[in-house]
Parts: sequence; structure tokens; C-alpha cells
Amino acid sequence: MVKFQPTRNFSLTGISEDSSAGIGNATFNEEVKQKLKSSQTFDTAQPSAKFARFADLRYTKFAINGFPGEKHAVFVPDNLTLSQQVLEQICGALEKEMPSMFLTGVSSLCHPTKLSTSQLRKCPGFSPLMNDVRNSLGIKQKGGTDNRDSDVSNKKLVEVVDHYLEKKLASSIGGIATAAYRTNVWTFSGPQISNFEVLLQQHIENGETDAFRMVAVHMQDKSYMESTTAKQLMKDLFDNSQVMSNEVVDYSQPLLLQGDLWDPTINKANPEFAEHGYEFWSFDSLDQKMINGHPITQWPWPHADLFVLFYREENITGAAQADVDWEFSTRTRLDEEAVLFAPESVAPVGFVFIGAPYCWQPQ
Repeated sequence: MVKFQPTRNFSLTGISEDSSAGIGNATFNEEVKQKLKSSQTFDTAQPSAKFARFADLRYTKFAINGFPGEKHAVFVPDNLTLSQQVLEQICGALEKEMPSMFLTGVSSLCHPTKLSTSQLRKCPGFSPLMNDVRNSLGIKQKGGTDNRDSDVSNKKLVEVVDHYLEKKLASSIGGIATAAYRTNVWTFSGPQISNFEVLLQQHIENGETDAFRMVAVHMQDKSYMESTTAKQLMKDLFDNSQVMSNEVVDYSQPLLLQGDLWDPTINKANPEFAEHGYEFWSFDSLDQKMINGHPITQWPWPHADLFVLFYREENITGAAQADVDWEFSTRTRLDEEAVLFAPESVAPVGFVFIGAPYCWQPQ
């Protein structure tokens, strides 16, 4: 279910098909190509963009109530590209080494507790896990018979298999995160998160990983600007920003943001989140109605350490300092093409592929 693929040019060559992963499935590979499209076309997406200088950046140190650690927001005008040289200066100000590699996730948005399907549960490569679950439930296999068909209709068995699979995947992601920390590999997330972030979040909340995490998004993404709470959080961050310098990073006090957006007892915009929090959701893609108002679409991944926020400046003739155009929003929700940063221009990029139902049942 989890496949790691390091690459510099996003080629899918070398991703082999096996009975337990679904990598190599034509539908899956097409989905991967779509997810990587914005990175592949980065060089031509914004042909007029110039490289940002360190002096163009603004900075806010902040924390989010209910989330561990101090965080760093770096603001970049959206007509400028974040280059390797400027990221090196950002790292210098933060007293961080440049990443040796980036890790990013590729999956659907299917909840981690719902990743198995009847086809997966019946495939030979999944038999060891199924046998472990049957034994834990005291289900005995009849001699000379195949239990795979009866497994499909056993709701308790399916529920335990899903839970067991989630724990296995979470353990694998934890191991990847530990290795990343030891080798100065950063995780990288754009506006659209995957199950990699969802599973990694469990380890972060338990204090089990210190891997450095970077997010790059457009601050005025349409999805964020449609949420009053999210928009206000962005305004608070920018209003407290200063021109970035080593001194500002060293001596500024963190701004404390309220965590109401991620609190299901307060944020009622999405019915499933209000009832289940992060324990369950029914959607598995961005175009489904039930995702509307869910916090995973209303703000960048809050567990990151470094937030690179591109923004549209307000064009006011004679103004001493450019402000944000808060009437602007990106053309689409969670717009990856509005992010002028190509991680592969800085360090090699590795992908963590996590299987999901669309890998098994072509649409």
C-alpha cells in the first residue's frame, strides 16, 4: 500500500506493479500524472515571473493554539519565483540546513480508515494481514475452503481490517519520518494534502517525529478566502509581518493564532467534521460536495513548520508600501499553479505513494 519513489524529474519509470500496491495500474498512473502536472509544467506556467530577492520577503513568527511548536510564515509576492538562492537565505535566517531531499505524498483523500476494498481484501498479497485479523477475531478457516468471498460480507472483519491497515500504514509513515529527520529530509506539501500528511499528523500530535515540514501555497487561495475564519487568520499573519531579516527572525515574539478552525466543537461548517473531527470523512476527492467547509481545504496544513505564502499585492499608486489585495482570490480552489516554487529546483524530490480505492476500481 505504501511505495517510496525517489526522482528528480517526476518520471514514473521504475514504478512496478505488484499484487499488494496497485502501482502500475493504468488508472492510478494517470491520476499520478495529473497530480504532478503542475510541477512538470512549472517552467512554462508563469513565463514572466522574476526571481524574488531576500529583501522582497516579509516574515511572521507564529504559533497556533493547540498545535505544537513555533512556526514561520514567509510572504512572497505572487509575481516572483522563490529560488534556491533565496531559500538558502531563508534557511540561514532560521538557522536550518538546506534540505538534502523533499518528500511529498501522492494519494486520494480517502480517509485512512477506509483504504481497503473487497478486491484488495481478496488479493493473494493481502492474505497475511487477513489471516492475522481472522485469528484475532477467532474466525477459523474451514479446511480446504477459501474464506475470501465470505470475508467481503463480514462487516466486523472489514472494520478490523481497515483499522489494522491504518495502523500498519501509520507505522510505515512513522518510520519514513524518523529516517527523514536523521538525514535532513524535509516533507513538502502544497495546497492539496494527501494521506501522507494525515498519517504523519498522528505522529506529530504524539510528539514522535521532528522531521522538518514545509508548505507552499497562495495565501489568497479561493478555498481560504471563502472562509471568514481562514481569511482572518491570514490577515492576522500578514498584518504582523515585517521585512524579513536575521534580526527579525531572532528577536520577534510569536503571534498566537486561535485554533478554532480545527476544533470540531467550534467549527460547524462541515457536518462530518463537526460530528467526527478527523476520525472520519466520507469524501475521497476535492470535487465532492461533502468536502465543502472541511478544515483540510480551508487553510494550509497546520502541522508544517515553514509556511511559504505567495500573495497578490494591492496596486495603489503612490503608496509607500504595498499591501495585500484582499478582494483577490485564485481562479480555482487549492490552486497548485499559483504557487511559484519548484521543489525539484532545490533538492531531489521523493514521492510516497499510498494506495486508495481508485487504485483498485477504475472509474
